[in-house]
Order: sequence, then structure tokens, then C-alpha cells
Amino acid sequence: MTKKRTLAEKSSKYDIERKFDLFFKTCNLTSLEEHSAFNFMQTGEKKWHDLWKFFREMRVRNLLVILEGRQLKYDEWCLPPDTIIYSNPEPVEISNVRVGDKVLTVDGKFSTVTEVFVRHYDGDMIVIKPYYSEPLIITPEHPVLCATNVRRKQKDVWRKNLTNPNIVWKKACELKDTDFLLFPIPRETKDIEYITIEHQTRGKIISGKIRVDEKLMELIGLYISEGSLVDHRYYDKREQRIKVGRCLYFSFGKHEHSLINKTLDLFEHVFGYRPKVVNTHTSTDIRCYRVIPAKFFKQFGCKSSEKTIPDWVIKLPNEKLMWLIKGLIEGDGSVCKYFASYVTSSRDLAFKIRLILFKLGLLHSLKIQKTRIGCINGRKIFPMNVHYSIKISGDSLRKLNVDYNAKRTSGNFGYVLKDFIMIPIKSIETIDYSGKVYNLEVEGSHTYTTFTGVVHNCQLKHLCNAFYRSLEVAVGVDFEEAKKQIEEAKALFTIFWSIVEGKK
Repeated sequence: MTKKRTLAEKSSKYDIERKFDLFFKTCNLTSLEEHSAFNFMQTGEKKWHDLWKFFREMRVRNLLVILEGRQLKYDEWCLPPDTIIYSNPEPVEISNVRVGDKVLTVDGKFSTVTEVFVRHYDGDMIVIKPYYSEPLIITPEHPVLCATNVRRKQKDVWRKNLTNPNIVWKKACELKDTDFLLFPIPRETKDIEYITIEHQTRGKIISGKIRVDEKLMELIGLYISEGSLVDHRYYDKREQRIKVGRCLYFSFGKHEHSLINKTLDLFEHVFGYRPKVVNTHTSTDIRCYRVIPAKFFKQFGCKSSEKTIPDWVIKLPNEKLMWLIKGLIEGDGSVCKYFASYVTSSRDLAFKIRLILFKLGLLHSLKIQKTRIGCINGRKIFPMNVHYSIKISGDSLRKLNVDYNAKRTSGNFGYVLKDFIMIPIKSIETIDYSGKVYNLEVEGSHTYTTFTGVVHNCQLKHLCNAFYRSLEVAVGVDFEEAKKQIEEAKALFTIFWSIVEGKK
């Protein structure tokens, strides 16, 4: 027995069909408008300009009738301007992302940004606070990739189900503290056996071929932690004048004898000679005045706040990246009873270490800390930058072969899946917001990765594009094919209209 449709349902269906017919005519008007504008640019005749103006006015009038003053809800899929986006070559705020930049997507690869959207927004914002990470501020309707059905509370005890997590897209306003945010594990790998450094001086080209192996990666980690490049003045006897060159420094405490000897051995293995050791009043320095080592380490930054990791290093196999992380911890890290920590003043370095750790499947925490005013021998020390603190514990630290006595990793650090890192949510709250918000259009998977996880870009545009394509195919083909395409376009328009009305 078929159910009779009510008058409201019939009128609603008629209203959608009427708007579809009008939208179909509007699409044809768009084609005529573009055709007239093209002819006017080619010929300069006034009649084409008048036709272009006429078709444009009709198209705008039809769209106003279709929308009836409604606001499109998809515009609310946005992020504040200071949201960190993982882009290539370095993580940046979403307000600094430009068309043509590459961002990390849900499949663990970098895709190109095709459009950047910005507008003013007044309303509620959802603040998602994950464990051991910075919060994500996002508009309520923005889709976020998350894992559900992972843990549930029974008698004040969390029960975990990691064998069958349900990975879905949820609106930010629908997330719960039992859900997990998902961070994609980077998948791009490109091994390099040798890297060549060239330098031109006095009309000659000096080149050095450096083998990219575990010892070089550990030395890079030690340089990022303890090294620097500074200018030094010297007298050139051949040209009989004072010149300025670059000096490569590794600075250690006087008590770090084993680390000093290890750095000397690694340097000799990589470059073929032992650098100079200089004892100062407060430290022991390893100094190198040759061009090739200085030029090689320059790509990793000259001072602590400028330290970074190039893209070719991040793409190396995991076996080599393990030695890089080990060198970082040996150099400027600290190991205590329960965890190993690494602190840096370089934001770029901290976020790239986070990317490498996720690529290795190593769980960790990353916190942004504002430094306090210090005091040394009665002198006040005013900090210039914030500090980024990374902590690794439990099984993740054991994979690095670092000796310490601690329990297994806490579940609050998250869990490792095949393609994602699961980051647990600690709390969710709502705040008032007024200001600019941004969104991106990314080719391919139409997603991009923030500091804490994957979010979707503007989706309604793809729906409209599919709708337009259906209409374009429907023009100029046989009747049966046109009928099929128009029916498909009607289905798409029904979804489109439900989004316009805010029902989806």
C-alpha cells in the first residue's frame, strides 16, 4: 500500500522542480554571458557588450529568485587566521597559505591548494582540546575526521577497542570527548645515497660528496641541538686583505667528554678529517673553518631560533630518521625517569620533528610554552621567543633504544593505526568569536591537516561543479542521454537546495 503524499510534500517537490528549471536556465544564461563577453573582447562591438550586460542581469535576477535571500551554510566551514597548517616546505598559519602551496592531506601526501577563502565571521566557535597538544578552534559546521567506537566508560574505567575503530567525518559541534582526532602518517619516502655540495672560489669549483647514512643523520641531530654557524674574520695572505668567512661550531659543556668524542668521530667519518677542539672559560667547542661542512649545515639553520629540517630529510626511510631523532635527544634532549624531552625555540623545527615522529609511529606530546624571565648572576634574562616542548615516553622511547625505567605509554598519548595517529580529545567547549576566518580548496582528496588533525575543505563547490557538468552533458546529446543526465542533475540540485536551507 503506497502512502499518499501530503500537500506540503507535493508543494515542496514542486518548489524544488521549479527552482531546478530556473537554475537550468541560469546555467544556459551563464554560457551565453561568457560567449558574449568573449566576442566583445575579440571584436569590441557594442552589441556584444549589451548582450553580455543583458544576460548578466537575467542571471543575477534568477539566482536571487532561487535563493530567496537565504545564506549558504557551507560558508561557515572555516578556521581562525592563526591555525597552523602543515604545508611544504614549512608549517604556516592558514592566513599565510597561498594558491599553489602544498598541504598535507588525509592520504599522507602533499597536494596543491587551488583556492583560499577569507571572510568575516561573528558567532560561536568550537574549541577542541586534545591531550598533550594545542587546542583546535573551528566553526561548528566544519567536518573533522575522527575515530569513534574506540573507548567507552564503564564504572569510571575507560574500555578501549582498537581493533575496529569507526573512522567518520563529524561536524565539530557533534564531536564528543570519547572521540579521537586523526593525524595522517606521512607516506612519501625517497632514499638518497649521496648529496653533493659545491662551492666556487677564486674561479675554481670545490665539490664534496657526502654519504647519507646513519652516522650523518646522527651528526645532523647533534648539529641541530648543539651546533651553529657564525661569521669570523681572517686575513687572506694571498689577497692581502681581511675577509669574512663562516665558522661551524659545536658547543658542549666541559663535562660532556663522551659526547665530544662521539661528535669528533662522526665528523671524521662523514667529512674525512677531525675538526679543531677549543677549550673556553665555560665550554668546549668543536670548530671547523672549511667551506663544504659549513655550506652543508647551513640548510639546517645558523642559530637556534632558525633551526629547521629540509624536505629531503623528512622523506628519507624510517631507519635513517631514527638516528636523526636519537642525535637530537643525545644533543639537547634530556632523559628522566618517565620520559625523554626536547625543547627548542624554533617553531618550524618543532613541527617538523612532530611530523617525523608521526611518520615513525612514535607517540609524543608537543606543548607551546611561554618562557619566563630568568636570572643569571643577578642579571635578568628576558626571553625573546616561546619554547616548544616535545616529550616521548614508554614504547615509543624504547624504539629509539634510550635506556630508562618507565611504565608503558599512557593511552592519553594516543594510538597508532596503519594510516593515522589517533589523538584523544580531552574536552570540548564553545566560545564567542568575531573576526576573519579562512578555508582552503585542495585538489585531490579535498582535505588538509591542521596542528591536531585532518579537516575537510569546502565541499559544496564540488557539488555545484558536478551539477554544472551534468547540465553541460545534457546539452547537445540525444534525448535519452539528456533525460538521464537531467535526472542526475535534479538529484544533485535537491541535495544542493537542502544545504542552502541548512538541512544538511
